[in-house]
Amino acid sequence: MMKINAIKINIKTVDGEFGTYFEFSKGLNIIRGNNSTGKSTLFQSIIYALGFEELLRGKNAETMQSVLKDKVLTMDGQEHKVIQSSVTIEIENSSNQAITIRRYVKNEAKEAKLIEVSETKSLTRKEPALFMPKWIHDKGGASNEDYGFHYYLAKMASGICL
Repeated sequence: MMKINAIKINIKTVDGEFGTYFEFSKGLNIIRGNNSTGKSTLFQSIIYALGFEELLRGKNAETMQSVLKDKVLTMDGQEHKVIQSSVTIEIENSSNQAITIRRYVKNEAKEAKLIEVSETKSLTRKEPALFMPKWIHDKGGASNEDYGFHYYLAKMASGICL
């Protein structure tokens, strides 16, 4: 069993920073809101951070909402060009082992296949994070024992000590 503790979405634009932070409660969490309030972006961001965006019929950032790739549109109608964005989630297994996962949606210096992992609760407890590189979408890369993200995630989900 896996539990999502929190998610943080960071968006840097030419005009400043935008984003959101949300902590999940134990049990069922219901996300509701009017149209264009970020429900789909939140859901897609979780899938993307876990490297499962192929479920959304695409690969890498092409599956993500425009707000994370192109422009942020504010309530006053202003458009702000996105120069960098990332999704960070903290998950925990049934053995109370937690990891923080960060994946960039837009970043010229980071490959889309890169997922960074820290064995800390850096979102909910603000523990210092030392991120390790893990990889997805390379032939055999996701299942590689040393650097494959999905291999690592499967071990973590099963409660095997990391």
